[in-house]
Amino acid sequence: MTARITDQGTQPRACLTAPGPGPIRVGAGTAVRLEGTLAGVPGRVRLRIRLGAEERAVDGLARGDGGELIWWAVMPIAADGGEGPREATLVVEGGGRAELALGSIAFERGLTPATAPDEAGDPPLIAICMATYEPRLDWLVRQLDSIRAQGWRNWICLISDDGSGAEALARIERAVGGDPRFVVSQGEERLGFYGNFERALGMVPAEAGLVALADQDDRWDPDKLEALHATLSAEPRAMLAYSDMRIATEEGEIIADTYWYLGRNSSDDIASQMVNNAVTGAASLFRRELLETALPFPPRASDDQYHDHWLGLCAMAVGELAFLDRPTYDYTRHGDSVTLISVTESPWRV
Repeated sequence: MTARITDQGTQPRACLTAPGPGPIRVGAGTAVRLEGTLAGVPGRVRLRIRLGAEERAVDGLARGDGGELIWWAVMPIAADGGEGPREATLVVEGGGRAELALGSIAFERGLTPATAPDEAGDPPLIAICMATYEPRLDWLVRQLDSIRAQGWRNWICLISDDGSGAEALARIERAVGGDPRFVVSQGEERLGFYGNFERALGMVPAEAGLVALADQDDRWDPDKLEALHATLSAEPRAMLAYSDMRIATEEGEIIADTYWYLGRNSSDDIASQMVNNAVTGAASLFRRELLETALPFPPRASDDQYHDHWLGLCAMAVGELAFLDRPTYDYTRHGDSVTLISVTESPWRV
């Protein structure tokens, strides 16, 4: 749709350039960034964006090389807004008014965690979410044995496998060995570590009051869950507790007694957390209420986007972080690790 914006008959033309095709999954903490262009408007204009029944001013404007205006806006999406398409409209004001149809954007309900009961158990059930893909058997056995050795006895381990081959999946089943506390589930398609951890979090049962994350190749200290639970319980406003960790080689040799050997643990505020992620997923334990904000994960737009970074930001958005200033596990550094650390690199994500 186009409309006259001035008496001279200028015909404004608008185009939506982002988001791309495909439905957007909606959860409790969803927002969508809309971007587009506007041409054919002389002079200064004011722009508003309408998505369904919601309308707000755009967040920014810039002039493109061809003289067109480039605009963008972040629109919060209500979780109860329903599924299906919503019409996007650019409202242009300045020497007149135009409402330019941008097309429809499809939405669907994302992962919705079940609500925990008022009484989550004493001690509460901890759901350990592990993401696997083609695991090396000896490393996996070492990790599963360290989970079995936890002093905290009320736990369940949810293993989400990201499309490993039949042989690797059989290795996982052998390592579990029929232990009913481990639940193995393989996804229908490859998601990558980011989407696979999201899938694992979607498996958390309603009765779990706390959630932990686990990699397939580390080794936990026997008191890891107990220590993180004590840290979290000591800070009523904290939504997530995380600890330090030791860095180990593939052979199990400890090469650093702390993750922070090259820098400062900076999680003082949400701005610091946004720039430098302090939260490592396998070092963390969080209240299950955090899933109501964190799920579904936002689409992964770059290689610098990590599941634990998102969880840390969500925790700070609705509460606080608590830090346990000692290691609780050995992080195994190897060539296939999602996080790589070396003596010449920053201790943060690379």
